[in-house]
Amino acid sequence: MPQVLKRPATRHSSPRTKLARKYLTGTGIEIGALARPVIAPLAEVIYYDRSTEAELAALYPHVADRLKPLDGIAALESLEPIENETQDFVIACRVLEYSGNVLAAFHTMHRVLKPGGHAFLSVTDKRLTADCHRPVTPLGHLAADFVHGPGGSWTGHLEEWATFIEHGAGDDPEERLQLALHHAQRIRQHVWTPHAWMELLSEVQRGLGFELQCWQIARNEILTILLKA
Repeated sequence: MPQVLKRPATRHSSPRTKLARKYLTGTGIEIGALARPVIAPLAEVIYYDRSTEAELAALYPHVADRLKPLDGIAALESLEPIENETQDFVIACRVLEYSGNVLAAFHTMHRVLKPGGHAFLSVTDKRLTADCHRPVTPLGHLAADFVHGPGGSWTGHLEEWATFIEHGAGDDPEERLQLALHHAQRIRQHVWTPHAWMELLSEVQRGLGFELQCWQIARNEILTILLKA
């Protein structure tokens, strides 16, 4: 019997690309693409990030030569350059876990999307990352960030990272905290399991009128498609 050779998966056949081909058409934006933009064969994508290209190259030197060139600077929590109901889609893959105000980001995506537009999202499954021992971010935490601002939570994020991630610093809490400060811009502020992520999506659907179109686990990320009803 002849041996069947499997072709290696490519970005053009990845779960992200398959979902993009199905749901993304027209013109939209991607936030925080870094060196791995979503391939959307049927759409025109404009690229934004909260940091400049020079800042991103310094933060991610190992992929500095592959970073996607930016069309503008904007944070997902506000998207200030983007007018209301002008986008067919918003892509934010592995961005929300670094956001200081997750619910504000959902509100902003809802604001800029046209009716019938899609939010194409992914977050990492904490169980399959270095964050596996960190506690899931509760809904109450996200609500407090939205109402009072994220500033009051930042010290807690650093301390949690220092406790669960910075094992290489030994038993000295202060030394661990200093390492956490050094990596501050690359720390996931929030972490979810699939169950916890679905709880958040349920609240977002009830509160904003998004409709869940699709979600699936692909490797260590949870892919999600939301429709602005």
